[in-house]
Amino acid sequence: ADPRTGLSSEEVERRRAALGENALPEPPKPSAIRQLLGQLADPLVGALLVAALVSFGVALTEADGSWITRFSDTAAILLIVVVNALLGFFQERRAEAALEALSKMAAPTAKVVREGAVSILPSRALVPGDIVELEAGDAVPADLRLVSAKELSTEEAALTGESTPVSKRAEATLAEDTPLGHRENMVYLGSSVVRGRARALVVATGQYTELGRIGALIRSAE
Repeated sequence: ADPRTGLSSEEVERRRAALGENALPEPPKPSAIRQLLGQLADPLVGALLVAALVSFGVALTEADGSWITRFSDTAAILLIVVVNALLGFFQERRAEAALEALSKMAAPTAKVVREGAVSILPSRALVPGDIVELEAGDAVPADLRLVSAKELSTEEAALTGESTPVSKRAEATLAEDTPLGHRENMVYLGSSVVRGRARALVVATGQYTELGRIGALIRSAE
């Protein structure tokens, strides 16, 4: 990409067709009832329910002891099943809430250089190779490699947990294995500009961004 003129319209369409829009995948939204019943479809839960039925049948045939003593094993197994289902249900709901929070962190628009002109476009329209201009107050619309920067600082708490602004330098040369929090020549989707201005190259969009990788980890967690 040319850092002065940006991409042509034809090249933008070609890259969008190959990589898709700059948007994080929508989280699945099954109904609460379906999610709760889904917790009971686990083979281990089925084995526990069979054990509860066997225990219940044995308790019915026993004549000695109070009903509390006879049915205590059945009640304990059913309690385990209920607690397990509720824990799994609430963990899934929390994961969905986290994915929704990630999707809301995307910038709605971006200042993009294409064919030599600067336009304000929906951030979903960005493709790798686009040239983006940033200034204080902007949300970073994708993962970007700085081309030029002037007194640039960003807030990256969502990615690194760092509560203070991070200074950035376009001229920084870093090792390939530099941790994300120390990449001075990069800014990321989910962060925001708190000071300065910059021109930067889009290097990753949507699910291929660092924020997209976090979303993928959340979705794949057992």
